[in-house]
Amino acid sequence: MSGTLCPAVSPKLGRTGLCDDKALYGKPMIAYFVKSTFEPSFTNFLLEATFKTGVKNETVFPLKFDSLEWADAEAGIWTSGTGVQYVTTARKHVAIIKVNASQCLKSEIIKLKNFKGGMMIGYDQRWVRGCSVENDKVIGMRIEKVLFVGEIQQGTNADDPPMLEFRVIFSSQDDFIDYAYARKMTAWVPSDLDGIHNAVITIITPTAASIIFSVHIDCDGVYVPVEGLVLADFNTTVGDGIITTLTESATTAGNYTATPTEPDVFSTGTLDLLGTTALTYDVMALQSTGAATVTI
Repeated sequence: MSGTLCPAVSPKLGRTGLCDDKALYGKPMIAYFVKSTFEPSFTNFLLEATFKTGVKNETVFPLKFDSLEWADAEAGIWTSGTGVQYVTTARKHVAIIKVNASQCLKSEIIKLKNFKGGMMIGYDQRWVRGCSVENDKVIGMRIEKVLFVGEIQQGTNADDPPMLEFRVIFSSQDDFIDYAYARKMTAWVPSDLDGIHNAVITIITPTAASIIFSVHIDCDGVYVPVEGLVLADFNTTVGDGIITTLTESATTAGNYTATPTEPDVFSTGTLDLLGTTALTYDVMALQSTGAATVTI
């Protein structure tokens, strides 16, 4: 591993040897848990498309949090009978993260159990921080273990969201100092990056000549319509018919009408989105919760 400190940043080393996040980058807002296969070049690291593709390929898992604090896991020391001390385990950096554990985020949080890979951090001043490796590539600070602390806690007030605390133990202090790498993203906002959203298809009016349906994200009972889908985002066979035209409603967000070319007609079958990586839709990463049954 070849260390490259960001030349635009002079790390202010604090008690734990970590950079002073608030002074350098702003407030930490989002963690990107990245698999070892996610290692963009210095150039591609600057691009939103790099991270969006990582989300679709499930090599990047963004997680917005309520708070992130740094701590240290103390080194293990063994003292011999003659009083000589030996370091048995190295001192480790630890991130203590508290996150809103609503239904919308549960699927993302579950993916972190036994996670192997690294973690990058996005800040409100548009910095993204990781560490550098050979061949001018960027990876996440390498993770040794993700520990969940206790159960999901409900807030004191009825309107408070449920919260979950977990700790990320990192493999090496070198990733934070010797190999530290951070850049400011000028063309996009890192804290806006979303993970994969579960899309629900609901059949409204099915006939042999047309199918009216909706596509939405159901987030804790909040209905979020998905607008801007096109024919190329769907499996086009419905029973004996082929969708040749898809029209988005001008009056009801998230509603669409599918029609075949005459004399072709639809029959009972299913309607579904293509797989996440095949979608042309680029507003957010979508994953169908399952094909909707069309009964005609």
